[in-house]
Amino acid sequence: MLNPRYICHLPLIVPGNGALRLGSQKREWRKGELIAFDDTIEHEAWNNSGEDRLVLLFDVWRPELEPIIARADRTSPQPSVRFSTNGLDELRQERELGPK
Repeated sequence: MLNPRYICHLPLIVPGNGALRLGSQKREWRKGELIAFDDTIEHEAWNNSGEDRLVLLFDVWRPELEPIIARADRTSPQPSVRFSTNGLDELRQERELGPK
């Protein structure tokens, strides 16, 4: 099965003594250096520094699949998403004026 996305790791805080293993390859964490990979490949990450490591994780579509995804989007029903700020407005008023 083809994985339609890559997972991306962007290290933001790198204390050292940690890495990411992708299959048989080991990649050292470097602050600001993006690592994108197919996460169906066996992988693991570790931090042996004793300090916190912060890595931003996000997914992206595989670029070679964009024509297929675009075609599927045209034929698939599109979800309807609506946002309401009513609850936020009430919360703001409550903070400013106190509870009703």
